[in-house]
Amino acid sequence: SVGYQGLLWVLFRLKVRDTQTGLKLIRREVLAAALPRMVEKRFAFDLELFVVARRLGYTRVAELPVRIQERFSSTISPKAVWGMLLDTLGIFYRLRVLHYYDRPVAPLARRQSADRVAGGEGAALEAAGAYGASEAGLAGVAGS
Repeated sequence: SVGYQGLLWVLFRLKVRDTQTGLKLIRREVLAAALPRMVEKRFAFDLELFVVARRLGYTRVAELPVRIQERFSSTISPKAVWGMLLDTLGIFYRLRVLHYYDRPVAPLARRQSADRVAGGEGAALEAAGAYGASEAGLAGVAGS
């Protein structure tokens, strides 16, 4: 955890201690701007959300303490660590080499209506981050 946090500081200069917490409060306009640019759907979805939001100028992040009463065994495996590392490097590559997040995209509302017309409502839900927006920590991204 500490090593991954250090890696994130080196690669992205993120001032977020735990990008992978399970609860995030995020303003609607931040999601509307960030989600259409996002690619990640596996291990580093939360990290990509922070990186894209900051790239778009949303810089205020408030980290609040969360008290966990129940303790569960870890689900982190060597395969999960490897996947997280690969996804993290993919985000870095898209950010610094491809400048992928700087490209203009259609607003999310227009993309969803176009998907519905084309009969691809499932794709619209995926583009809206149907699983990711709710999966998002109380390290919340707020508008700048």
